[in-house]
Amino acid sequence: ALRLASRIVIFDNGRIIQSASPAEILKAPANNFVGELIGPDRMNEVKIMLATASSIMLKNPISTTADVSLNEALVKMNDHHIDSLIVVDDQNHLIWELDISQVIAHHNLKLPVRDCMMTSPRSVYEDELLKNTYQTIIKRHLKYMPVVDHDNRVVGIITRSSLATLLYEQVWGKADAQTEGSDPVSYTHLRAHETLRHL
Repeated sequence: ALRLASRIVIFDNGRIIQSASPAEILKAPANNFVGELIGPDRMNEVKIMLATASSIMLKNPISTTADVSLNEALVKMNDHHIDSLIVVDDQNHLIWELDISQVIAHHNLKLPVRDCMMTSPRSVYEDELLKNTYQTIIKRHLKYMPVVDHDNRVVGIITRSSLATLLYEQVWGKADAQTEGSDPVSYTHLRAHETLRHL
């Protein structure tokens, strides 16, 4: 019913408890009766389905500008123990991503970062749903993805680890039923993937 109906009316003892679209009911059940009717597993799926990029992003990501030298960018990477930097302009608009491999490929570290710039990086809007973000990061094997507002200003990043943290929190309870001796991390990742695949 949740997948097929455009509107659902829920009764309890002949009295209308809630009348709304499936999405509205899933997002905000009227009371405990409705929540129990939907079930805890489905409610956990909904939390993931309705989560946006801004809800799991890491704020204030380390960035640099295009006019600094590759050497300066490399020093910043080392100082913050990271292997890539987001490149922004003076208004914090996303321009590019600089990876350690790109720095190593250039022998002249005095060159400005802009001389290494190629294509624009992939990014996700802060209000985009997690399902879309998950598919992009996992399928394209990305380490992280910049999060931008609708003016293309960087507001954060989503890393694979921050994504996994949310997924594990929502599905870890399901891992209790796993077969004895199986790997809990692998099992949970599988359940997380299955949860998002069916949303």
